[in-house]
Amino acid sequence: MGYSSAKGYKYSYRPPFRNKQLKFLKANGRHMLIIVISITLIFTFSTIANRITGFVLYANDIEARLNETLKNVNMLSREKAECSAMLADTGQNMDICNNKLTSSQSFLVACEKERDDLKSYSDRINSLFRACDVERKDLSEKLANETSNYKEVVRSSVKAICCSFGDSVSGALRNWAILNSQIVCSGNFTVNCTSGKTDF
Repeated sequence: MGYSSAKGYKYSYRPPFRNKQLKFLKANGRHMLIIVISITLIFTFSTIANRITGFVLYANDIEARLNETLKNVNMLSREKAECSAMLADTGQNMDICNNKLTSSQSFLVACEKERDDLKSYSDRINSLFRACDVERKDLSEKLANETSNYKEVVRSSVKAICCSFGDSVSGALRNWAILNSQIVCSGNFTVNCTSGKTDF
C-alpha cells in the first residue's frame, strides 16, 4: 500500500477476485437481496403457517373439548333438573306420608284409649257377671231349699187335710191339688192316707 504525492489522494490495493465480487454484487445485489428476502419470507411464512396450522388444530381440539364439556354440562343440568323434580316429589310424598303417619298415630292413640275403655268396661261387666253368677247360685240353692221345704210341708199337710181316720185305717187314696196357694182335696195329685206318700 502506498501514497502518490503527484495526485494528492489515497490509494489502496484491492485483489482482482475481490473486485469481481464487488462487481457481481453491484450488478446482482438487488436480485440477491430479493432472493434473500424471499427465502426469509418463505421460511417465516412456513414457520407461521406451521404454527397457525398447529394453533388451528389446537383451537379445533379446544373447541371440540368445549363442545363436549358443554354437552356434558347440558346433560348434567337436565339430570339436575330431573333430580330436583324427583326430590321435590319425594319431599311432597314425604309430607303426605308424615301427615298420614300423624293421622295414623292420632287414630292409634284414640283406638288404644277406646280399647282401654272397653277393657275397663269389660272388666266391670265380668266382675258384675261373676257377682251375679255367685248370687244366682246362692239364689238357686235357696230356691231349691225353699222348694224342698215347701214340698215337704205340703206332703206332711195333705194327709191331715184330705184323709179321714177311716181312710188312714183302710189305706185309701185321695186326690188333691194346690189352688190359690191352698190345698184342696180334689185334683190330679194323690195321697196314700195310711203312709202319707204322695206323687207331688
